[in-house]
Amino acid sequence: MEPWVEAWTRSANTFYSGEWPADHFATAPSHSTAVAEGLVHHLTHVVEHLHDGGYFGVIDVWEVGGGDGTLMAQVLALAGQQHPTVTFRARVIELRPRPSHLASTIEWIHGPVDTHLPESIRGLIFAHEVLDDVPLTLAQYDESFTLRQVMVNPATGDEELGAPISANDGEWVSRWWPHQSVGGRVEIGAARDQVWAVIASSVSTGIAIAIDYAHTREQRSLGAFAPGTLTGFRHGYPCQPVPDGSMNITAHVALDACAVAAEQACAPLPVTTVLVSQRDALGVLGRSATPQSPHEALVAIAQHSQRELARDTQGFGAFTWLIHHIGMGR
Repeated sequence: MEPWVEAWTRSANTFYSGEWPADHFATAPSHSTAVAEGLVHHLTHVVEHLHDGGYFGVIDVWEVGGGDGTLMAQVLALAGQQHPTVTFRARVIELRPRPSHLASTIEWIHGPVDTHLPESIRGLIFAHEVLDDVPLTLAQYDESFTLRQVMVNPATGDEELGAPISANDGEWVSRWWPHQSVGGRVEIGAARDQVWAVIASSVSTGIAIAIDYAHTREQRSLGAFAPGTLTGFRHGYPCQPVPDGSMNITAHVALDACAVAAEQACAPLPVTTVLVSQRDALGVLGRSATPQSPHEALVAIAQHSQRELARDTQGFGAFTWLIHHIGMGR
C-alpha cells in the first residue's frame, strides 16, 4: 500500500506518455467547435485590448495539455477567420508526442508544463480538462474524526487508511473543505492550486482560462461531495480507479481554491476573476447572421446544435470555466 497521490502520479506519467484521450473518454471538442468559439470570444477581448493600447504584434495562444491538438486547431482556425490581419503564435504543452496530423502552424512542446512555460505571455492560455488529471492527496475521516491519508494497492485499487494528513494539507482542508463526517472523503487540491498558479502567472497581459468539472466551497461544506469524485475511465467507460497506468484517473477540481492561488501568484498585476458554468460561458456567443441560402440555413442549424450539445448541463455543459483577466485593467 502507498498514498494515493504517489500511485496516481506514477500511473499518470505512464498513461499520459502514450495513451490518447479519445480512446478513453469523450470531450466536447471532439463533437463540437463550441468550446473553441468560447475561447476565441475571450481571445477577441485580448486582441481589442492590445490594439487599443497600440500593440499590433504577434499574439500568443497557449494550451496546456492539448491532447491530440483538436481544440487548439479549432481555436487557431476560428481566430484566423475572425481576425485575418492578426498574427497568432500557437503553442501546445503536452506530455504526449506530437500528433502526425497536426498543422505546422501549431508548435508542439513535448514535456511538463512547469519547465516549458515562458515568463511572459501576451494573449490567451487555456487548459481544458487538465486540472482534474493532476494527482492529489486523497483523505478520509476515521471514526474519531481524524482525517487520514487513503492508501492504495496500485495493482488492484484496494484501499486502507494510513497516517493522519500533514499540517499543510490540514490548513487547505480547513479553508476549502470544512465538512466533516465519519467515512467522508476529502480530495486535497493544493497541488492543483500550485499548477494553476504557475500557468496563470505566466500571463503578463491577457486571459487565462481553466475548464473542468468542479465544485464550490459551499457545496463541499454541505457534504455534497463527501463520497468523493475519484473516477477511472478506460476505453470510454467509467470504472474503479486503479493506479496501474492503464486508465485515465480524474477527480473534480476545487476551482475556487485555484482561483485564489492564481490571483496571489499574479500580484501585483491587476486580476479580475470569473467562475461561470459552461452553459453560461457559451451563452454569450452571438447568433449567426440571418441565412441567405438553404446552405447557410443548414450551417446555422448545425452550429446551434453543436452549441446546445456543449451547453447541456447533463453532459458537457456540466463543466465550469475559471476565467482570469490579467494585466488588462478590468
